[in-house]
Amino acid sequence: MPFINLFKTGILFSTAVSFALALYVSTRKNQSSHLFYFSGLMFATAVYGLSYFIELSMPSLELAVLLLQFEYCGLTFIPFFWFLLVHSYGLQEKHEKREKALHLIFIIPIIFIILVWTNSYHNLIYKRIYLLEGVPLTILKAERGILFLPLNLTLNLLSLAATFMMVIKLIKSRGRFKGQFTLMTVAALFPLSAHFLLLKKMIPYNLDVIPIAFAVTGLLTFWGMIRIQLFDLIPIAQDMVLNALEDGIIVVDLKSRIIESNQAARNRFFPGEERGIGKTIKEINPLLAKRINEIPNHGEFMLKTANKSTCIFKLTCSEIKHRSFGVMGHLYILRDNTEMRSYVNNLKQLATFDTLTGIFNRRQFLDIAPVELNRAEKKGRPFSLVLFDLDHFKLVNDSFGHDAGDLVLQQTSRLIGEHMRSGSLYARYGGEEFVVLIPEADGEQAVAIIERLRLALEKAIVVYGEKAIEITASFGISTYQFNKDLTLDDYLKQADEAMYAAKEQGRNSIVHHDTMKTIPIALTD
Repeated sequence: MPFINLFKTGILFSTAVSFALALYVSTRKNQSSHLFYFSGLMFATAVYGLSYFIELSMPSLELAVLLLQFEYCGLTFIPFFWFLLVHSYGLQEKHEKREKALHLIFIIPIIFIILVWTNSYHNLIYKRIYLLEGVPLTILKAERGILFLPLNLTLNLLSLAATFMMVIKLIKSRGRFKGQFTLMTVAALFPLSAHFLLLKKMIPYNLDVIPIAFAVTGLLTFWGMIRIQLFDLIPIAQDMVLNALEDGIIVVDLKSRIIESNQAARNRFFPGEERGIGKTIKEINPLLAKRINEIPNHGEFMLKTANKSTCIFKLTCSEIKHRSFGVMGHLYILRDNTEMRSYVNNLKQLATFDTLTGIFNRRQFLDIAPVELNRAEKKGRPFSLVLFDLDHFKLVNDSFGHDAGDLVLQQTSRLIGEHMRSGSLYARYGGEEFVVLIPEADGEQAVAIIERLRLALEKAIVVYGEKAIEITASFGISTYQFNKDLTLDDYLKQADEAMYAAKEQGRNSIVHHDTMKTIPIALTD
């Protein structure tokens, strides 16, 4: 009797412990698969233990059989949760497809439970169940059916497989992980020992100690979670960090075989591959391999990704070295630089072109014009510089609004492009003022070209709503003077003086700095 009371107390205590652990772990935030399997294991143990405890005190065979059926609701799930817990623990990366596939094994315990609960109709699990006589407990005995052995064998083999898997992981573990895997292996040995004791009938009345064994396993695992962060292993954290990175990470050995990759790399370059382990980059993505080989250590390249979009990637390559063995592989970091490159190009665009008219801005003109000036001086070729200003532009803005003024500036820019000959450099100089540099053009040629532009502006009508806006401009021209040491600023100043002279002499006209008078136009080629 003392042993029986102690045993019943142990079963009840282990049931309470299992249920408490299941409840505590299941309510934790940021549930991972490890915690889910652990809480499932503890809950199944609690169901098994509680049903078995009540069964031992049942007054009749019918009630004891009913409790036996409830036992199986916990018992059949225990090995499956234990196997999945061990399988998922310590993986460097979660394989979602594989894990989802493994969840299909839960069909097996569900089938077993259905068979147990319907046993009275087919007797496939038990042919006959009866009470063991002459004992102070309600202990069931049974004649086994043809499916009892497959059921029992499946549960035992799964438990053994999980324990064997944990031992393998212990052997392969290194450093700080050794203690953590050792704890899990010790925890795995308790259910195995309980099975051994039951097989050898070393426990009085062959009482089932499995619930107690798994409760001890649960306590050890829980202690590991609290004291040494069993489920926060560095490999798991590393996997989470790697997969959280937007940069593609690929690690290869000296034969260019992939030994690790993160989710970003697989999504972009290895569609359909889980990790690509053991394959070369060339086997999975030949074009990527070619681009990597073309860049020694770092650089940029364009590549079409798995979603068919063409992106610009910045590649950084680093050697992976071992103190004793030297270079053992390479780490490739592939950053999607498409947005950054677009941003840089937009900045260049803003720094180079006028956003309203689309032609060069003043800054870009002042950067390029000196080159043209030096070329003219070295070759002894003429060029002319033109500044012009739209007449009464302020009145346009005041009368029609700034949107109308913007249309006028845009139309002016288009007409400049249409009437300047090839090789001319032109820009919006500021506000309603424009500048044109015409290479290979002396004063007379420049006047003829600008006259065509002046006439085009004069004839142009900008339609804004129901209103028509006329355009005219005043032009000032300065021409390169041989044997005179003049700078670009000097020519701009001359053109500016001529332009203001054109305004003072009636607007809608052309003034050359050489005469400072409105030029009678005679168009010549």
